[in-house]
Amino acid sequence: MDWGDAPAWVAVVGSGFAIRIAWQARGDSRRSADAAVDSLALQRELAEEQRAAAAPYVRLVIDHISGSRYRLRNAGTGVAEDVHIINCGDWPYRFDWHHDGVALTAEESRELRMSGASGMPVPAQLWVTWDGQDERVPVPIPAAR
Repeated sequence: MDWGDAPAWVAVVGSGFAIRIAWQARGDSRRSADAAVDSLALQRELAEEQRAAAAPYVRLVIDHISGSRYRLRNAGTGVAEDVHIINCGDWPYRFDWHHDGVALTAEESRELRMSGASGMPVPAQLWVTWDGQDERVPVPIPAAR
């Protein structure tokens, strides 16, 4: 072997290592770019969920007060305009709701009375509609305490 060729051989081996390192860096760069795209998609999804959660919504519930006294309450954050209770079956023996068309803001409620007798029990749910709600919504009635 001629010592004059030694620097050339060292340069060939060195360039081989440089090519290998560059190839690994290219793969790392590609994985990093993929991770950045995934991260951005996740951030967009989380931002959309936060916007949806922050949007005002209506959630009507019925609370039992005592005896035959109940209240329809808006447990959501939005305003339920033009609220109506719809008859979807037999009414209980006694049913008093004098607030059709009322607007319920967040945590606002209106009283209603109902009791069962003569084979007409208090139903398990009432059907309610309000502006912006395309279909009637079942609202469960809690058992009397």
